[in-house]
Amino acid sequence: MRIALLLLFTFAVIVVSAQDLKIRNYSVQKTESSHFSIDGELTEPEWQSATWENEFIQFEPYNGRTPSQRTEFALLYDENNVFVGIKSFDNNPDSISLRMTRRDIYDGDMAGIMFDTYNDKRTGFSFIVSAAG
Repeated sequence: MRIALLLLFTFAVIVVSAQDLKIRNYSVQKTESSHFSIDGELTEPEWQSATWENEFIQFEPYNGRTPSQRTEFALLYDENNVFVGIKSFDNNPDSISLRMTRRDIYDGDMAGIMFDTYNDKRTGFSFIVSAAG
């Protein structure tokens, strides 16, 4: 009986927690140009007219809270490519962690995007970059 109650309580907590997240749809703009420089500057005119999204919640260190630092991203595409622009702001740039780690060990400051190409909300392709590159 205790195990059944524990399982029921655990399931209830998981269901209630899962309802806090809302699915967001983001706009993606088509571009006729693919002359983007991969330099981290985002100075091409297409980025200036892109729709920049910035409504996020934290994952770490305080899951579900409003982020302490502002981050924005925009998506563009052409016939063959998807272009992702990310602007990560920091009030104290000297505190940015530039730690390089081995594959699949997430340590330090980073930003990334995940594409749910099967639209199953379970699998996806992640692209993550650290502040160290």
